[in-house]
Amino acid sequence: NDVGRLQAREAAEGLRRLGVLNCIDAVVSSDLSRASETADIIAAACPRKPPRSADAGLREINFGELQGLSSEAEKGQRAKVATYAAWKSGDFSKAFPGGENGAAVIERGVTALRKAAQQGDVVVVVAHGGLIKWCAVHIERGEEGNEGSMALPGVEQVLKAPVVNCCCSTVIYDHDSD
Repeated sequence: NDVGRLQAREAAEGLRRLGVLNCIDAVVSSDLSRASETADIIAAACPRKPPRSADAGLREINFGELQGLSSEAEKGQRAKVATYAAWKSGDFSKAFPGGENGAAVIERGVTALRKAAQQGDVVVVVAHGGLIKWCAVHIERGEEGNEGSMALPGVEQVLKAPVVNCCCSTVIYDHDSD
């Protein structure tokens, strides 16, 4: 919609003001329409005209039977609250009814982020809030996250922070350590 396109243009302008727009080597997005259109707008604003690609691994969480239910739907709300509570406690085996569990979301997202990082030194990735949040939790916990890792200050900060449309997060990827 028009609000989303305005947010995408504002994100591109923010990247320009930060001096990033001239440095972008690639723009990668989810293959879903909202993220894809946002990425197209950002890529079009880049003076270097970086390559543009889409990756289904960057899609939002698959909510299964809850997909498309209004936030007021009682059954959906209870299931979402229970699933997110499990994930927040570190139990990523809990799945949305007919949908993904946390471990699958994180594995899919981290794999897609690693693949995107291979496209250059400065890569803009446009994805969805839930995927971004849980991949950030995984990064903050470390690869081998243990029972106490959900209480780490960085994890708690990620869990408390809202992920709003067209927000920017910076991830520094060490190509040599992977």
